Amino acid sequence: MKAFALTTLAGLAVSATASAGTNIGNFGGGAIPDAITSHTNPGVLTLTGTVVGGGNISNLGVSIDMSHTWAGDLEIDITSPGGSTVTLTHRVGATTSTQFGDSSGLAGSYTFRDGGADYWAAAAAAGFGTDVAPGTYQPSEQFDAPSALSALNGESANGTWTLTVRDWGGGDTGSIAGWSLLNVPAPGAAALFGLAGVAGLRRRK
Repeated sequence: MKAFALTTLAGLAVSATASAGTNIGNFGGGAIPDAITSHTNPGVLTLTGTVVGGGNISNLGVSIDMSHTWAGDLEIDITSPGGSTVTLTHRVGATTSTQFGDSSGLAGSYTFRDGGADYWAAAAAAGFGTDVAPGTYQPSEQFDAPSALSALNGESANGTWTLTVRDWGGGDTGSIAGWSLLNVPAPGAAALFGLAGVAGLRRRK
């Protein structure tokens, strides 16, 4: 049997700016298919969403509202409109390719952003049958190798983003209720023009 994918196309985001970060898109979710063959043939959920007016990426965050009964089953990647992919988490707790990973669960909103808390430590602290605390976590790759959303800095946020969720372990299931993108945009021409206008108004006072 082959792994299969479910695809959801969400609506367009609304442009805005804010110094502390801007929500540049809210997108829908879906059920995460269980692994077809553990460790070798994952179930795959592919979600897409289109951003317009999002500016350039300078400090991206990916927030995911999700639930799953075994956090260590999941690999989650984000792919930018330019085709760059960053791993947000890859089977947290698994130290070999044949392990199922951490047995804690997921329930709530989890934001992956550079400088966040240690996701592996949080999963280990939760333990079997307990959910990892919702919060903001540093992205990490397989075997807790470093991963950074700053790899996307300078790219345009505008276009179609893809969130890919793979379930590598059989017997436990979950879903994505929705996901969103947060960004502190790099200053653009429109922003600089606005600042010039404010300065001009002040000079006329």
